Amino acid sequence: MVNRTLNPKKGETFGAKSNCEITSMGHQELVGIINMDALENLGNLLGKKYDDIWSPLYKQSEINNHIHDQFTVNAQEYAKKYQNIEYWVSLLRAAFNHAKIKEFGKKMILDLGSGAGNTILPLLEIFNNSIIIATDLSVELLYILSNHLKKFDVKNNSYKLIQCDIHELNKIFKNNSFDIVVGGAILHHLYDPKKVLKQCYYTLNEEGIATFFEPFENGNLLLSLLYQLIISQNKLEKEKVPGSVINIFKQLVNDFEIRSNINKSNDIFKLLDDKWIFKRNYFEDIANDIGFKSCEIEPLTTDFKKYFEAQSKTYLRLSIGFEYAKLPLWSREIIKLADITFSEEMKRDLLTEGCIILKK
Repeated sequence: MVNRTLNPKKGETFGAKSNCEITSMGHQELVGIINMDALENLGNLLGKKYDDIWSPLYKQSEINNHIHDQFTVNAQEYAKKYQNIEYWVSLLRAAFNHAKIKEFGKKMILDLGSGAGNTILPLLEIFNNSIIIATDLSVELLYILSNHLKKFDVKNNSYKLIQCDIHELNKIFKNNSFDIVVGGAILHHLYDPKKVLKQCYYTLNEEGIATFFEPFENGNLLLSLLYQLIISQNKLEKEKVPGSVINIFKQLVNDFEIRSNINKSNDIFKLLDDKWIFKRNYFEDIANDIGFKSCEIEPLTTDFKKYFEAQSKTYLRLSIGFEYAKLPLWSREIIKLADITFSEEMKRDLLTEGCIILKK
Protein backbone atom coordinates (compact mmCIF):
# COMPACT_ATOMS: atom_id res chain seq x y z
CA MET A 1 0.00 0.00 0.00
CA VAL A 2 1.59 3.25 -1.11
CA ASN A 3 0.54 6.41 0.69
CA ARG A 4 0.95 9.65 -1.21
CA THR A 5 0.17 13.04 0.24
CA LEU A 6 -2.05 15.23 -1.89
CA ASN A 7 -0.35 18.57 -2.61
CA PRO A 8 -2.46 20.19 -5.32
CA LYS A 9 -1.25 23.26 -7.14
CA LYS A 10 -3.15 25.68 -9.32
CA GLY A 11 -4.28 23.90 -12.46
CA GLU A 12 -3.29 20.46 -11.10
CA THR A 13 -5.74 17.58 -11.39
CA PHE A 14 -5.99 14.17 -9.78
CA GLY A 15 -5.78 10.90 -11.66
CA ALA A 16 -5.87 10.69 -15.42
CA LYS A 17 -8.58 13.21 -16.26
CA SER A 18 -8.18 16.93 -16.54
CA ASN A 19 -11.45 18.08 -15.01
CA CYS A 20 -14.56 17.08 -13.18
CA GLU A 21 -17.23 18.98 -15.08
CA ILE A 22 -20.53 17.68 -13.77
CA THR A 23 -24.05 18.54 -14.74
CA SER A 24 -25.87 20.99 -12.54
CA MET A 25 -27.55 19.76 -9.39
CA GLY A 26 -30.98 21.25 -9.89
CA HIS A 27 -33.23 22.25 -7.02
CA GLN A 28 -35.68 19.44 -7.67
CA GLU A 29 -32.88 16.84 -7.71
CA LEU A 30 -31.65 18.09 -4.35
CA VAL A 31 -35.12 18.17 -2.82
CA GLY A 32 -35.65 14.64 -4.13
CA ILE A 33 -32.89 13.13 -1.99
CA ILE A 34 -32.21 15.52 0.92
CA ASN A 35 -34.45 16.99 3.58
CA MET A 36 -32.97 20.47 3.23
CA ASP A 37 -35.35 21.86 5.86
CA ALA A 38 -33.40 19.84 8.44
CA LEU A 39 -30.07 21.50 7.54
CA GLU A 40 -28.39 24.86 8.10
CA ASN A 41 -25.53 26.39 6.12
CA LEU A 42 -22.66 26.59 8.63
CA GLY A 43 -21.27 29.58 6.73
CA ASN A 44 -24.14 31.62 8.14
CA LEU A 45 -23.33 30.52 11.67
CA LEU A 46 -19.56 29.95 11.87
CA GLY A 47 -18.23 32.30 9.20
CA LYS A 48 -17.62 32.35 5.47
CA LYS A 49 -14.88 29.68 5.53
CA TYR A 50 -17.59 27.11 6.34
CA ASP A 51 -19.95 28.28 3.61
CA ASP A 52 -21.83 25.47 1.85
CA ILE A 53 -21.08 22.94 4.59
CA TRP A 54 -24.53 21.92 5.78
CA SER A 55 -25.52 20.54 9.16
CA PRO A 56 -28.52 19.64 11.33
CA LEU A 57 -26.55 21.41 14.11
CA TYR A 58 -25.26 18.81 16.54
CA LYS A 59 -24.38 19.53 20.13
CA GLN A 60 -20.66 19.25 20.84
CA SER A 61 -21.39 16.44 23.29
CA GLU A 62 -23.06 14.46 20.47
CA ILE A 63 -19.98 14.87 18.30
CA ASN A 64 -17.64 13.92 21.14
CA ASN A 65 -19.53 10.64 21.60
CA HIS A 66 -18.31 9.50 18.19
CA ILE A 67 -15.04 11.24 17.26
CA HIS A 68 -11.94 12.49 19.06
CA ASP A 69 -9.21 15.09 18.54
CA GLN A 70 -7.60 13.11 15.71
CA PHE A 71 -10.51 14.10 13.47
CA THR A 72 -11.18 17.59 14.83
CA VAL A 73 -8.42 19.74 16.32
CA ASN A 74 -5.78 17.54 14.64
CA ALA A 75 -7.66 17.28 11.34
CA GLN A 76 -4.89 18.83 9.23
CA GLU A 77 -2.30 16.37 10.52
CA TYR A 78 -4.69 13.45 10.03
CA ALA A 79 -5.48 14.49 6.45
CA LYS A 80 -1.83 14.86 5.54
CA LYS A 81 -0.91 11.49 7.02
CA TYR A 82 -3.64 9.43 5.38
CA GLN A 83 -4.38 11.22 2.10
CA ASN A 84 -3.78 8.74 -0.71
CA ILE A 85 -5.86 9.58 -3.76
CA GLU A 86 -4.26 7.33 -6.37
CA TYR A 87 -4.56 4.31 -4.09
CA TRP A 88 -8.27 4.95 -3.53
CA VAL A 89 -8.90 5.43 -7.26
CA SER A 90 -7.57 1.89 -7.81
CA LEU A 91 -9.56 0.44 -4.88
CA LEU A 92 -12.83 1.99 -5.98
CA ARG A 93 -12.41 1.05 -9.64
CA ALA A 94 -11.71 -2.55 -8.62
CA ALA A 95 -14.78 -2.62 -6.36
CA PHE A 96 -17.08 -1.18 -9.02
CA ASN A 97 -15.70 -3.51 -11.67
CA HIS A 98 -16.33 -6.46 -9.38
CA ALA A 99 -19.88 -5.23 -8.71
CA LYS A 100 -20.35 -4.66 -12.47
CA ILE A 101 -21.14 -0.96 -11.95
CA LYS A 102 -20.62 0.92 -15.19
CA GLU A 103 -18.72 4.20 -15.05
CA PHE A 104 -21.16 6.10 -17.23
CA GLY A 105 -24.67 7.35 -16.79
CA LYS A 106 -25.72 9.68 -14.04
CA LYS A 107 -25.43 8.26 -10.53
CA MET A 108 -26.57 9.52 -7.15
CA ILE A 109 -23.79 8.62 -4.71
CA LEU A 110 -23.59 8.91 -0.92
CA ASP A 111 -20.13 8.85 0.64
CA LEU A 112 -19.88 8.12 4.36
CA GLY A 113 -17.04 9.44 6.49
CA SER A 114 -15.59 11.45 3.61
CA GLY A 115 -12.84 13.05 5.68
CA ALA A 116 -10.48 15.16 3.61
CA GLY A 117 -11.45 13.48 0.33
CA ASN A 118 -9.76 10.10 -0.06
CA THR A 119 -12.91 8.69 -1.64
CA ILE A 120 -14.67 11.85 -2.83
CA LEU A 121 -11.97 12.93 -5.29
CA PRO A 122 -11.73 9.47 -6.90
CA LEU A 123 -15.54 9.19 -7.07
CA LEU A 124 -15.71 12.52 -8.89
CA GLU A 125 -13.18 11.19 -11.37
CA ILE A 126 -14.75 7.75 -11.87
CA PHE A 127 -18.35 8.97 -12.11
CA ASN A 128 -17.85 12.33 -13.78
CA ASN A 129 -21.51 12.82 -14.65
CA SER A 130 -22.94 12.24 -11.21
CA ILE A 131 -23.96 13.90 -7.97
CA ILE A 132 -22.00 12.98 -4.85
CA ILE A 133 -22.98 13.74 -1.27
CA ALA A 134 -19.97 13.88 1.07
CA THR A 135 -20.63 13.34 4.77
CA ASP A 136 -18.56 13.50 7.91
CA LEU A 137 -19.19 14.37 11.54
CA SER A 138 -15.99 16.47 11.59
CA VAL A 139 -16.60 19.98 10.28
CA GLU A 140 -12.84 20.49 10.28
CA LEU A 141 -12.29 17.62 7.83
CA LEU A 142 -15.16 18.82 5.64
CA TYR A 143 -13.52 22.25 5.51
CA ILE A 144 -10.25 20.67 4.33
CA LEU A 145 -12.21 18.69 1.73
CA SER A 146 -13.95 21.87 0.58
CA ASN A 147 -10.56 23.52 0.01
CA HIS A 148 -9.28 20.50 -1.95
CA LEU A 149 -12.32 20.59 -4.20
CA LYS A 150 -11.86 24.31 -4.84
CA LYS A 151 -8.15 23.85 -5.63
CA PHE A 152 -9.08 21.22 -8.18
CA ASP A 153 -11.73 23.57 -9.59
CA VAL A 154 -14.48 21.00 -9.07
CA LYS A 155 -17.85 22.57 -9.81
CA ASN A 156 -19.79 23.00 -6.58
CA ASN A 157 -23.00 21.83 -8.28
CA SER A 158 -21.52 18.31 -8.51
CA TYR A 159 -21.36 17.66 -4.78
CA LYS A 160 -22.80 18.59 -1.41
CA LEU A 161 -20.91 18.62 1.90
CA ILE A 162 -22.98 17.63 4.92
CA GLN A 163 -22.04 17.22 8.57
CA CYS A 164 -23.84 14.02 9.41
CA ASP A 165 -24.16 11.36 12.07
CA ILE A 166 -24.35 8.36 9.74
CA HIS A 167 -26.29 6.37 12.35
CA GLU A 168 -29.23 8.66 11.48
CA LEU A 169 -29.16 8.96 7.69
CA ASN A 170 -32.96 8.76 7.56
CA LYS A 171 -33.21 12.15 9.31
CA ILE A 172 -31.46 13.83 6.35
CA PHE A 173 -31.87 11.59 3.30
CA LYS A 174 -35.03 10.22 1.78
CA ASN A 175 -35.83 6.58 1.14
CA ASN A 176 -34.48 4.99 -2.08
CA SER A 177 -32.33 8.03 -2.88
CA PHE A 178 -28.94 6.64 -3.92
CA ASP A 179 -27.55 4.27 -6.52
CA ILE A 180 -24.29 3.79 -4.62
CA VAL A 181 -23.19 4.19 -0.99
CA VAL A 182 -19.43 4.22 -0.27
CA GLY A 183 -17.60 4.00 3.05
CA GLY A 184 -13.82 4.21 2.92
CA ALA A 185 -12.47 2.85 6.23
CA ILE A 186 -15.38 4.15 8.30
CA LEU A 187 -17.25 1.21 9.87
CA HIS A 188 -14.39 0.15 12.18
CA HIS A 189 -14.63 3.56 13.91
CA LEU A 190 -18.25 2.97 14.98
CA TYR A 191 -19.83 1.39 18.04
CA ASP A 192 -22.67 -0.08 15.99
CA PRO A 193 -21.83 -0.70 12.31
CA LYS A 194 -25.01 -2.77 11.91
CA LYS A 195 -27.17 0.30 12.58
CA VAL A 196 -25.33 2.19 9.84
CA LEU A 197 -25.71 -0.69 7.40
CA LYS A 198 -29.46 -0.67 8.08
CA GLN A 199 -29.49 3.05 7.31
CA CYS A 200 -27.61 2.39 4.08
CA TYR A 201 -30.24 -0.15 3.06
CA TYR A 202 -32.90 2.50 3.70
CA THR A 203 -31.21 5.11 1.48
CA LEU A 204 -30.32 2.79 -1.43
CA ASN A 205 -32.44 2.44 -4.54
CA GLU A 206 -33.60 -1.01 -5.52
CA GLU A 207 -30.61 -2.80 -7.07
CA GLY A 208 -28.30 -0.24 -5.43
CA ILE A 209 -24.96 -1.24 -3.93
CA ALA A 210 -23.01 -0.29 -0.83
CA THR A 211 -19.27 -0.85 -0.69
CA PHE A 212 -16.98 -0.56 2.32
CA PHE A 213 -13.25 -0.99 2.89
CA GLU A 214 -12.37 -2.39 6.31
CA PRO A 215 -9.76 -4.27 8.41
CA PHE A 216 -10.30 -7.98 9.06
CA GLU A 217 -9.41 -10.27 11.93
CA ASN A 218 -7.94 -13.38 10.30
CA GLY A 219 -4.84 -11.89 8.72
CA ASN A 220 -4.21 -9.38 11.48
CA LEU A 221 -4.30 -12.03 14.22
CA LEU A 222 -1.72 -14.02 12.26
CA LEU A 223 0.41 -10.88 12.09
CA SER A 224 -0.08 -10.55 15.85
CA LEU A 225 1.45 -14.01 16.34
CA LEU A 226 4.40 -13.08 14.11
CA TYR A 227 4.98 -9.85 16.04
CA GLN A 228 4.82 -11.71 19.35
CA LEU A 229 7.43 -14.15 18.06
CA ILE A 230 9.69 -11.26 17.02
CA ILE A 231 9.28 -9.60 20.44
CA SER A 232 10.25 -12.83 22.17
CA GLN A 233 13.14 -13.67 19.83
CA ASN A 234 14.51 -10.12 20.10
CA LYS A 235 15.63 -10.88 23.67
CA LEU A 236 17.94 -13.63 22.35
CA GLU A 237 19.40 -11.93 19.28
CA LYS A 238 22.56 -9.81 19.19
CA GLU A 239 21.15 -7.54 16.49
CA LYS A 240 18.13 -5.97 18.12
CA VAL A 241 14.91 -4.66 16.62
CA PRO A 242 14.75 -0.94 17.52
CA GLY A 243 12.84 -0.21 20.70
CA SER A 244 10.40 2.05 18.86
CA VAL A 245 9.45 -0.85 16.55
CA ILE A 246 9.08 -3.29 19.44
CA ASN A 247 6.73 -0.79 21.07
CA ILE A 248 4.64 -0.59 17.88
CA PHE A 249 4.48 -4.38 17.64
CA LYS A 250 3.32 -4.55 21.27
CA GLN A 251 0.69 -1.88 20.60
CA LEU A 252 -0.57 -3.73 17.52
CA VAL A 253 -0.79 -7.04 19.42
CA ASN A 254 -2.79 -5.35 22.17
CA ASP A 255 -4.89 -3.39 19.68
CA PHE A 256 -5.86 -6.48 17.67
CA GLU A 257 -6.85 -8.34 20.84
CA ILE A 258 -9.08 -5.51 22.05
CA ARG A 259 -10.71 -4.78 18.70
CA SER A 260 -11.50 -8.44 17.98
CA ASN A 261 -13.85 -8.44 21.00
CA ILE A 262 -17.34 -7.97 19.56
CA ASN A 263 -18.66 -6.55 22.86
CA LYS A 264 -17.94 -2.82 22.72
CA SER A 265 -19.43 -1.92 26.12
CA ASN A 266 -16.00 -1.71 27.81
CA ASP A 267 -15.08 1.88 28.65
CA ILE A 268 -11.80 1.52 26.76
CA PHE A 269 -13.71 1.85 23.48
CA LYS A 270 -14.65 5.41 24.43
CA LEU A 271 -10.95 6.23 24.06
CA LEU A 272 -10.32 4.32 20.82
CA ASP A 273 -10.91 5.74 17.36
CA ASP A 274 -10.42 2.25 15.84
CA LYS A 275 -12.90 -0.09 17.49
CA TRP A 276 -13.17 -3.13 15.19
CA ILE A 277 -11.34 -5.70 13.18
CA PHE A 278 -14.07 -7.71 11.51
CA LYS A 279 -14.81 -11.36 10.90
CA ARG A 280 -16.16 -12.30 7.47
CA ASN A 281 -19.35 -13.72 8.94
CA TYR A 282 -20.05 -10.43 10.76
CA PHE A 283 -20.98 -8.82 7.44
CA GLU A 284 -22.49 -11.95 5.92
CA ASP A 285 -24.86 -12.45 8.87
CA ILE A 286 -25.83 -8.77 9.08
CA ALA A 287 -26.41 -8.51 5.32
CA ASN A 288 -28.76 -11.49 5.53
CA ASP A 289 -30.60 -10.06 8.56
CA ILE A 290 -31.13 -6.66 6.93
CA GLY A 291 -32.25 -8.06 3.60
CA PHE A 292 -29.39 -7.42 1.20
CA LYS A 293 -29.50 -9.82 -1.74
CA SER A 294 -25.80 -10.57 -1.56
CA CYS A 295 -22.63 -9.89 0.39
CA GLU A 296 -19.24 -10.33 -1.26
CA ILE A 297 -15.90 -9.77 0.46
CA GLU A 298 -12.68 -9.41 -1.50
CA PRO A 299 -9.06 -8.67 -0.49
CA LEU A 300 -7.79 -5.17 -1.25
CA THR A 301 -4.77 -6.55 -3.07
CA THR A 302 -4.18 -8.86 -6.00
CA ASP A 303 -0.49 -9.29 -5.16
CA PHE A 304 -0.13 -11.97 -2.50
CA LYS A 305 3.56 -12.79 -2.93
CA LYS A 306 4.65 -10.54 -0.04
CA TYR A 307 1.26 -10.09 1.56
CA PHE A 308 2.25 -9.98 5.23
CA GLU A 309 5.43 -8.04 4.52
CA ALA A 310 3.44 -5.36 2.69
CA GLN A 311 1.00 -4.96 5.58
CA SER A 312 3.86 -4.77 8.09
CA LYS A 313 5.54 -2.09 5.98
CA THR A 314 2.32 -0.08 6.07
CA TYR A 315 1.90 -0.36 9.84
CA LEU A 316 5.48 0.76 10.50
CA ARG A 317 5.36 3.61 8.00
CA LEU A 318 2.07 5.05 9.20
CA SER A 319 2.81 4.67 12.90
CA ILE A 320 6.43 5.86 13.21
CA GLY A 321 7.71 6.38 9.66
CA PHE A 322 10.08 3.42 9.97
CA GLU A 323 11.54 1.72 6.88
CA TYR A 324 10.88 -2.00 6.93
CA ALA A 325 14.21 -2.77 5.23
CA LYS A 326 16.02 -1.44 8.32
CA LEU A 327 14.71 -4.29 10.46
CA PRO A 328 17.28 -6.99 11.30
CA LEU A 329 17.29 -9.78 8.74
CA TRP A 330 16.20 -12.43 11.26
CA SER A 331 12.97 -10.49 12.06
CA ARG A 332 12.14 -10.03 8.38
CA GLU A 333 12.70 -13.74 7.86
CA ILE A 334 9.99 -14.53 10.42
CA ILE A 335 7.46 -12.52 8.41
CA LYS A 336 8.82 -13.92 5.14
CA LEU A 337 8.22 -17.45 6.44
CA ALA A 338 4.47 -16.72 6.64
CA ASP A 339 4.51 -15.31 3.11
CA ILE A 340 6.20 -18.39 1.62
CA THR A 341 4.26 -20.92 3.75
CA PHE A 342 0.71 -19.89 2.87
CA SER A 343 -0.71 -20.28 -0.62
CA GLU A 344 -2.38 -17.40 -2.46
CA GLU A 345 -5.74 -19.09 -1.89
CA MET A 346 -5.11 -19.28 1.85
CA LYS A 347 -3.93 -15.64 1.97
CA ARG A 348 -7.20 -14.59 0.35
CA ASP A 349 -8.94 -16.09 3.38
CA LEU A 350 -6.42 -14.53 5.77
CA LEU A 351 -7.65 -11.02 5.07
CA THR A 352 -5.92 -8.08 6.70
CA GLU A 353 -8.06 -5.58 4.76
CA GLY A 354 -11.05 -6.25 2.55
CA CYS A 355 -13.72 -4.72 0.34
CA ILE A 356 -17.32 -5.51 1.26
CA ILE A 357 -19.92 -5.24 -1.52
CA LEU A 358 -23.59 -5.33 -0.49
CA LYS A 359 -26.32 -5.48 -3.13
CA LYS A 360 -29.87 -4.46 -2.29
